Amino acid sequence: MTKIKVFPTIGMVLKNTFKEIYQSFSYSVLTGIIYGTISIPTLLIIVASISMVASGSEKNITANELFSVFIWAMILGAIWNTFVVAPATTAFYSFYQVKKETYPGIKTFFSLFRKYYRPSIVVNGLFSLTFILLFTNVMIGIIERSTLLFVTGMLSFYLQVFISLMSFYFAPLIYLNNGIKKTIKKAFLLVLDNTLLTIVLMLVLGVLFGVTMLFPVFWFLIYGAILVYVTDLGFNAIYDRYE
Repeated sequence: MTKIKVFPTIGMVLKNTFKEIYQSFSYSVLTGIIYGTISIPTLLIIVASISMVASGSEKNITANELFSVFIWAMILGAIWNTFVVAPATTAFYSFYQVKKETYPGIKTFFSLFRKYYRPSIVVNGLFSLTFILLFTNVMIGIIERSTLLFVTGMLSFYLQVFISLMSFYFAPLIYLNNGIKKTIKKAFLLVLDNTLLTIVLMLVLGVLFGVTMLFPVFWFLIYGAILVYVTDLGFNAIYDRYE
């Protein structure tokens, strides 16, 4: 099996992402608006937690209080992501696959949303729960002055990074009807075999998120489409090698 070249692949992904936005502008904007709307609660949770930390720093907030703020923010964000954002993202990805072959309508979107809702919430719910537990270990390792807890916290941090990379593959694998166990297993193996490329793809999504957030209107209008297109192009570039 030939090894995939990282930077030419990233160049192809970026080129075709913006090409697709240009060629399917109305669809891209509609996707972006819906995704942006359902993501607003997540952004509000992030802004509120940052605001609480910032105001707390002036009041000499303790490490335990800071830990509580982060944990509650992550729990609330995880609940919303698990039951709303993640299933919608899977539905958008699935809808885009159907769109390549035909001209689907709004009924198709809701049909796909219902079809993949359960596997999506289970996979992403397990991901969120694991992420929060690992984050708790990281924070305990930072707060407590213990070598053992610090080492455990560092290991938890690296596991956090790894499962975050796995999340890139959730929507495509769920769409391919892999089931819950196979989705998690295949996501694990894909990251293991394509670690660098997955890292760069996630960084691309992060950078594009940050750039579009500098101009919130652009984020609201197109980031949802960017997420779908980068996921689709990146996943296909990797997964096609195994077919």
